[in-house]
Amino acid sequence: MTKKKLRTIQIRNVDPHLHHALRLRAARDDSSVEAVAREILRDAVGGRIDGPGLLTLVDHAFDEGPDVEENELDIPTRGTMRPLPDFHEP
Repeated sequence: MTKKKLRTIQIRNVDPHLHHALRLRAARDDSSVEAVAREILRDAVGGRIDGPGLLTLVDHAFDEGPDVEENELDIPTRGTMRPLPDFHEP
């Protein structure tokens, strides 16, 4: 049995918001960021030729939010503001 030689890629300059979205998706799926990135790449280039492209998949990653309605959230009342620091004092 011949083993496939797996390749490695490194992606630089990833937008922090995109990285955060990948981390959230990985946590939701109980997976790793690398596994999520591999899944997105596989779907974008070979898994679903007629499906959505990579940009659409990334865009959907940002659309996912909490599964609660806006009116279900308890918004705390704002208290008094603490005094601002005086940076001119020694």
